[in-house]
Amino acid sequence: MVVNGRTDCSPWPLFDALRAGVPVIAPRVGWTPQWLGDGERGRLVDDVAAMAQAIDEIVGQRDAWQKRRQQMPPQCPEFGMRAWLDANLRLAAELAERQAEDKQRAVA
Repeated sequence: MVVNGRTDCSPWPLFDALRAGVPVIAPRVGWTPQWLGDGERGRLVDDVAAMAQAIDEIVGQRDAWQKRRQQMPPQCPEFGMRAWLDANLRLAAELAERQAEDKQRAVA
């Protein structure tokens, strides 16, 4: 997967690709250095020429990347569906608690 934006590298497709073990090529923006800095899940690039070179490299090593993908555990579990659901449930509980506290203060 190639992310070519220079402003925000935290799109959901990036998370999905990383979780699926698909190599990602992206600029050093947002969270990409954290996730791609080791070179195991893709390549960080600084310009268009480096992006083209990274694409050629990964496509040229397709078999090796497919084998690596089969051996990789899912990446970025903190952005998986379970984490998303847990975060939303925590938020809902917090909002319900605040609403109950506001009602108690209004009655008092």
